[in-house]
Amino acid sequence: MTKSKRRNYDPEFKRNAVLLSEDPSRTHTEVADSLGISPNILYRWRREYSRNGGNAFAGQENGILTDEKLRIKELEKKLRDAETERDILKKALCQRIQELYSEHGQMAGSPMITADLQDEETNVTEIADEEGKRSPPPSGSRL
Repeated sequence: MTKSKRRNYDPEFKRNAVLLSEDPSRTHTEVADSLGISPNILYRWRREYSRNGGNAFAGQENGILTDEKLRIKELEKKLRDAETERDILKKALCQRIQELYSEHGQMAGSPMITADLQDEETNVTEIADEEGKRSPPPSGSRL
């Protein structure tokens, strides 16, 4: 037995199906059959349309976002930006550590490299800026 793939219908198709089903000369089953959908789906769409009117079938296609969803999108973008910046800074620090390791003839351990970084007062942010891999900080932020 094979499973049939679930079909997705766009909001306009659903609205048109509901409007067609309101025609008194045709039954709901006739409308559903003519559209190639189950009568149960049509009943569900009719119920949603009667409850939500113009906002029925909004989903993601409509583009209507509540304040909460906008805030979530904004925070997700900030998180992605922070993760990207973190990755860039980690890479810059790793490159500098490799340079120090090579300078010491590959004989340096963690305490020696840490001391070298502290002696240099190395700022990883400056390294990333020199390489052009870091975006400017948002206004009002501290590094």
